[in-house]
Amino acid sequence: MKMKGEEMRYMRFSAGRFLSIIGLCWLLIMASCHSHQEEEDAWEILMPADSIELDMGLPIDLYLHDSLLFVVDYRCYDNFIQVFRMPAGQYLFSFVPQGDAYGKCMSASQFDFFTEDGVEKVSVCDFGYKILTYNLSTLLRDKNRAMPEREQRFWDEFPFIWNVYMTNDGYVASGKFYYERNSLIVNGKVIEEDDVGPHGGKFAIMNDSLQIIGYAGSLRPKSRPDIVDNVHNIANYGSQGLSPNRRYLADCISAAPILTLYELKDRDMEKKWEYVEEELDYMPTGISSFVEKNKAGYSHVSLTDELVYALLVGEAEDDEIGHFEREIHVFDIQSGEIVHKFLLDRPTRNIFVKDGKLYTIQDHQDAKVFVYDLP
Repeated sequence: MKMKGEEMRYMRFSAGRFLSIIGLCWLLIMASCHSHQEEEDAWEILMPADSIELDMGLPIDLYLHDSLLFVVDYRCYDNFIQVFRMPAGQYLFSFVPQGDAYGKCMSASQFDFFTEDGVEKVSVCDFGYKILTYNLSTLLRDKNRAMPEREQRFWDEFPFIWNVYMTNDGYVASGKFYYERNSLIVNGKVIEEDDVGPHGGKFAIMNDSLQIIGYAGSLRPKSRPDIVDNVHNIANYGSQGLSPNRRYLADCISAAPILTLYELKDRDMEKKWEYVEEELDYMPTGISSFVEKNKAGYSHVSLTDELVYALLVGEAEDDEIGHFEREIHVFDIQSGEIVHKFLLDRPTRNIFVKDGKLYTIQDHQDAKVFVYDLP
């Protein structure tokens, strides 16, 4: 039986339409798979190459110098700093007892290893209070009996210093330095101003004696003009990291996905680039508290001379000392572009990068250091 011309045209149209629909569905499936694959490829999962169990209370940060592992322990037995020999994790000694007397600290917020007049030194910063500097060879010899060769206290007029970093020609400090007030520290002296306009910056530039000689950097803009300076300073708080060559300092904000890289030179800081995924936005809940409105930022950074590794803020733990997270953004130190996104196999609250390896520490049940090989 022969079909009429109109029926034949209808059949050809229907078949063509069916094939077009099949083709469109195929393209959508392929696009979806490609998009899903790109999303998976965006994060590279890191699995530990090694783990080392340590006898500790509450480790919150770690530093690796040669074959020595220095760990800040906030539930310390006798001293804040525990020292182990790598790679076996053999306990050696502890130092920095808790207290206010000479050679003691109320906290231990950061480490620095440097060479001064040909002698290796290690310094420990007491959060917002002072810096203790040890001769490294004397420390390794005297162990828990070692005393610092010098102790430098911050100026009493400025109690809001958080972290201090040694540069190639002085120091840079983070803290609460931006206020609408009528006094300012310049060149180590308290200067009274006639006006009450805004002063300071996000960072203080210090000389070798820890005297404030200037300010640098700026806070994020306020979302509302009625927000008090103290809350805005605290909302801008975050972690910093210094490159091994001491040329760059990375600053991140915990309450927003913002990271800024500064170049350090001639006792000054110059902003090199800034990554802003979402602007800082929050609701004040008191004179020194707030609740962020946007996604959380970065909780910890570690630098090489070429890259910046930034750990995203995760969920708070019961101990309220820090947050745990698995996601790491890696930035090119020159361009500020994200060149890698790593996803750790387990959450952590700190990272330390050195010699092609990434170190984290975990205090759940048994304290362990996890070592990851970086691609």
